[in-house]
Amino acid sequence: ISKRLAIVPEDATVRETEKILMSKVPKEDWIKSHHRMIFWGRYQCMTRAPKCETCPLLEICQEGQKRIK
Repeated sequence: ISKRLAIVPEDATVRETEKILMSKVPKEDWIKSHHRMIFWGRYQCMTRAPKCETCPLLEICQEGQKRIK
């Protein structure tokens, strides 16, 4: 999710992704943010069949915009 929304670089490793997200999200929100991203990936932005056409984040999602075209 963080790569699709360009929060972290596409080629970031797991450790790099974690470090970047930890610097952007306040510490008190880490657990909630972690779970939100998991559920977002599970129900809205699935790997094989993301629901781009109904996504409220489509405006900021470069990958979703490519898929819709």
